[in-house]
Amino acid sequence: GGINATPSSGTIYGLYVVSSGTNALCTVQENNVTGVTNSWRGQILPYRCDGGATSTMKIFKNRASNISSNDAAMFGIYSGAGLNLEIFGNLVYNFHADVGDSASFYGICSGSTTTNSVASIYNNYLSDLTAPQANVYLSSGLYLFGTTAGTTHRFYNNTVYLDQVSTAGTGTVALFARTEVNLDMR
Repeated sequence: GGINATPSSGTIYGLYVVSSGTNALCTVQENNVTGVTNSWRGQILPYRCDGGATSTMKIFKNRASNISSNDAAMFGIYSGAGLNLEIFGNLVYNFHADVGDSASFYGICSGSTTTNSVASIYNNYLSDLTAPQANVYLSSGLYLFGTTAGTTHRFYNNTVYLDQVSTAGTGTVALFARTEVNLDMR
């Protein structure tokens, strides 16, 4: 089974979690979002997890697979967490955006605007992510969107397998990261 949507617009979420309490702990563990198809121009986010300025988010042992979209971005795991974020042990695979120049993928997309926040992304496996006609947006296995000085982002022991030949000009990368943050990669 799965989700096959043809909305006139909008985004499809598999699991959308918001944790905004003071010092809140939010755990997203051992979930499976698979078989999502969007036939229209809406984004697909199997997992979106956002936290407040003092929250801790732990996203682990989840799977996002068999996702396809026309002319829109797909995000395996998206988190704009607050103070502490851990994303580990997740599987993101078989994402295909076969139509449209705005098609793109982001296997794990993370960032925070909270000063002194720490995001640790480790031991994740990403493979078979493709958007061959993309010519507007970059596609990336791991994507760091946070640009707030004083934040720390750690990328350790992730496996990103990209098997794509782009027919357009934007490119595909295993990791895209901004340099305004403290960045630690191993």
